[in-house]
Amino acid sequence: KDIMDLGARDLFISGAGPTMFTVMNNLKDVVKIKNEIKNYFWHDQYKIKSYATEIDFDGAKVLSET
Repeated sequence: KDIMDLGARDLFISGAGPTMFTVMNNLKDVVKIKNEIKNYFWHDQYKIKSYATEIDFDGAKVLSET
């Protein structure tokens, strides 16, 4: 399936390695895409790791000063 049809707004490949990341609108679509990717690559026995996070619209913050 096309990853865009599953709810991804964009798909990016990072560097020359096997890292992909998507921008999603909601967690439900994140789970759906994660499962599709795992099912697609499972036959090749690739190790798949996935992470979900939210965009921080506040920007960078100083946590401590030394």
